[in-house]
Amino acid sequence: MLQMYHFDDLQRACQILFGQDQIIDQQFLLNLDNSHLKQAYRKKALATHPDRFADQAKAIQALQATQFREANEAYQKLTRHLALRSGANRNHGIFAGFAVRPTKRAAREPVWTPPGTKHGNGRIYEPNKVPRWPLRTGEYLYFSGVVNWKALISALVWQRQQREALGEIARRWGWLSEAEVFSLLAERKRGERLGDILIRRGLVNSFQLNMLLRHQEKSQKQLGRYFIEQNLFSEPELIRYLEDLKRHNLKWDQNPTP
Repeated sequence: MLQMYHFDDLQRACQILFGQDQIIDQQFLLNLDNSHLKQAYRKKALATHPDRFADQAKAIQALQATQFREANEAYQKLTRHLALRSGANRNHGIFAGFAVRPTKRAAREPVWTPPGTKHGNGRIYEPNKVPRWPLRTGEYLYFSGVVNWKALISALVWQRQQREALGEIARRWGWLSEAEVFSLLAERKRGERLGDILIRRGLVNSFQLNMLLRHQEKSQKQLGRYFIEQNLFSEPELIRYLEDLKRHNLKWDQNPTP
C-alpha cells in the first residue's frame, strides 16, 4: 500500500485515537475511512479536552493537555493519509508499478505556465483541489499537481535517508552509550520507535525527546532539493511554490475547516 507516512507513524496515530488494545495492521489502515476516523477523534478529544480538568491538579492538567494535543496531531496525520490515499487511488493508472526511482523530466507534463500565455494564467493549481488546511511542502506540491505521487514518495524516501538516526544523536550528545542504543533497539516492540522506548524507560522526558526530534529534522535535507536535483523544476520555481505554500498556510491557519 502506497502511503506518505511510514507504517509505524500511522500505527502510532491509530493507537492514540483507537486505543492500545486495537490491532493496527495494514488491513486496518486499508479499511479506515473518514467517518470512523472522525468518530474516534471526537471521542478521544472529548475525553481529554483540557476544559474538563480545569479544577484538577496541575500535573493532571498537563498530562491531559499533552494527550489532547497528541490526539489532534494523530487526527491531522491520519486525515492527510486518507486524503493522499484517495488521490493515489483516483490516479492508480498513473502511479502503477511504483518503484523508488526518480522520474525523468521528459516524462513529466508541465503544470505551471507563465502569466499571459495561452495555456494559463500562471497558477500552479486549481484552488478547489488543494485541501483547506495547512500543508507541508511535499503535500502541497502533490495536491497542487506540481509532482505526482510516485515522485513524492521517492522524495520522502530520499529525505529520510539523509536523516541522522535518533540513537546516534543521543549517543553524540552523551545521553546514551553505543551499547545502550543497540540494547534499546533490540528490545523494540512492533511499531515502536526509539523515542517511545526512551520515554517508556524514563531515559528522557518529553522536552528532551522533542529536542532530539527537532535536531533530527534539521539534519535532513529540505524536500524541495530532491526535485531540483532530479530536474523536476528549477530553484526559482521552488521559491515560488514555497511562497504560495506560505500564503496557503497563513490563510488556512486563520480559517480552519470546520
